[in-house]
Amino acid sequence: YEEKTGFDLKNQVFYYAFGAFKIGVIIQQIYARYKKGLTKDPRFANLIYSVKACGANASRAIEKDKI
Repeated sequence: YEEKTGFDLKNQVFYYAFGAFKIGVIIQQIYARYKKGLTKDPRFANLIYSVKACGANASRAIEKDKI
């Protein structure tokens, strides 16, 4: 892939972890709005677990230096 596209894959763990972090932040904001009562959709009640999973995935990738 790197050869054909010229895209540098040396930092793929960083981009994966950063992406997981960014998704976690977005989900956290939705969950925070739910907890404050700004939205009532009951599907948002368990989003905190998704936030934790994003953080765990990012941490694991960094610790193991692989995706």
